[in-house]
Amino acid sequence: MVAATQDSQALSVERIIDAALTIADRDGIEAVTMRAVGTSLGTAAMSLYRHVPSKDALLELMADRALAELPHPDPAGDWREQIHGFFLAFHDLLLLHPAVARTMVEMTLAGPELSVRGENVLTCLLAGGLDEATAAQAITALTWQTVGGALYALARLNPAHEDRSIRLRTLPKEQFPSVYRVAPFLEEDASRDHFSGALRHLIHGYEPAA
Repeated sequence: MVAATQDSQALSVERIIDAALTIADRDGIEAVTMRAVGTSLGTAAMSLYRHVPSKDALLELMADRALAELPHPDPAGDWREQIHGFFLAFHDLLLLHPAVARTMVEMTLAGPELSVRGENVLTCLLAGGLDEATAAQAITALTWQTVGGALYALARLNPAHEDRSIRLRTLPKEQFPSVYRVAPFLEEDASRDHFSGALRHLIHGYEPAA
């Protein structure tokens, strides 16, 4: 009983989040359970609830911890370059922490780190001359592009994923001339450069209000 009490006192929200993120990065989001996190910390799952109210709360805290690695866009800089750099870093981070990408799709996140970064992005967009409605559309579209692009890249990088480029190269050239021309470039569709280029085109599609 004394050992259990001492172990419980040694727990903290930070230790629990770190353990959950380690499990998520190693085994995927499905492996993050209160039991698994408790086991990794050498304590019972019930002890965790004194610090974290639920698994969903833990997943949100875990995602927010990872998102703390993101840069802060500078509204004093070139707004397009600041936004491009931020969302490229966001894409890179999601590839390092796939479970965070999954969590963003499955849950509505509003942790402090994500909220601060959202404020920074919106400030840059507004400083660049976008009106409020366009800024809202832009941050939504850029987030969709980034999270979706990261999930797509993760799927393509999975060794079990069928290489689509091989199938494309087997299509009859006479019947699919456009596919045949573009196929070599589609082989890089999950690359960082491919994402960065598409992201830049998306950002430059937004013009400041007249």
